[in-house]
Amino acid sequence: MPRARRSALLGGGLSAYVDLNFAAGKFKAGPAASGDLTALAGFAFTRASAATFFGSNGLLQTAASGSPRFAYDPLTLVALGILVEEARTNFVLQSNAPTAGTGTTVTAAAAASPDGTTNAVRVAKTDATTPRYLSMTTSMTVAAATSYTVSVFAKYDGFDTTISLEYNNAANWGAVSWLANFTIASTGVTTGSVANCTSAVVSVGNGWYRCSATFTTGGTVSTPSNPFILSRITGASGVSALTAFYQLEAGPAASSYIATTASAVTRPADVPTLTAALAYPLTIVTEFRRSWDAGAEQIVAQVDAGSDAQRSYASIDGSDLFAGTTSGSGASTVAGATAAGTSYKGAVRIATNDLQTALGGVLGTADTSATNPTDPTRIVIGGANAAGSPLNGTISRIRIYNRALTDGQLRSITA
Repeated sequence: MPRARRSALLGGGLSAYVDLNFAAGKFKAGPAASGDLTALAGFAFTRASAATFFGSNGLLQTAASGSPRFAYDPLTLVALGILVEEARTNFVLQSNAPTAGTGTTVTAAAAASPDGTTNAVRVAKTDATTPRYLSMTTSMTVAAATSYTVSVFAKYDGFDTTISLEYNNAANWGAVSWLANFTIASTGVTTGSVANCTSAVVSVGNGWYRCSATFTTGGTVSTPSNPFILSRITGASGVSALTAFYQLEAGPAASSYIATTASAVTRPADVPTLTAALAYPLTIVTEFRRSWDAGAEQIVAQVDAGSDAQRSYASIDGSDLFAGTTSGSGASTVAGATAAGTSYKGAVRIATNDLQTALGGVLGTADTSATNPTDPTRIVIGGANAAGSPLNGTISRIRIYNRALTDGQLRSITA
């Protein structure tokens, strides 16, 4: 097909042929446009379970199986866009019902939780011994040399105290005992001392904070028939704290909450795709935020011919934005580092012997040895084929231009 005719068919000029504005709720692919992503011709989404996210009211909400999640910052209520996560399993049983131990009591339905309903659990001490414990039973097989993250939402309940997440049976976790302390005060929740793990605290509004601890098992583990994660509360007799939604999962950070009852529950991966006839050269412009650094490739957007064998992509490799192609020979160019929890604008140009990236108005180093794959027929949003290399974060916008934008345009569009 002559280039001029193809350009006309694809939209021509600097107008993006595909413009998926997830944050604003405006979607276009060629001549088709919609205010409802699920109604846009060619869009498909799979996730074979319900899943949680923070909605426009700042509360934890649940999206039905097969429905995309449009997330908001729970503090600012700013729209973050579509949430794309890998599959995760919550191994904690009865994830919102901790069991009291000696010297503690637990009270169900004690206050409103992060989802706005009265289902938070009050954990209180009944004597002066410090610390006192409660437990969360799990159902799992412990894997060697694997990162696990345990998390809970916590809130001040009128007392300055400390809650902890820990496991103190070292043999079951490859001779690693770990402990993370969190200080709960009227001014908020902060991290305290840790041992053999890393910890994090994230404010989610209404006085609630998500506390998490990540640890890595040793090379040899001895899985008990019923392993459990312990949590504890420290302070004088009578002190208490509000908690909600315990989770234990394999991974380097806490993912969105997965509710459980009598058994462990798996949330499958989010896989959004859009069928669209594109042609090289092209430029992919993205606005995104990673929830955590996976230490491996995390794809923001991919265009392909139906499989990973013929694809081009904008991806995070560790922390750097890069452009890549797979067509018998691959090439990439890097344009600066990204940090988890921060929003970025990035772009990749894909053309014969011409790969280039831009991040925040700064160009990468051009690659002059790229071979274009077969013209793409599909866009994979926030991952590769079959949920590979997921972004694990939010995408506020993806634009795809049917031409190779110039260096100046790349700088301008990502600034």
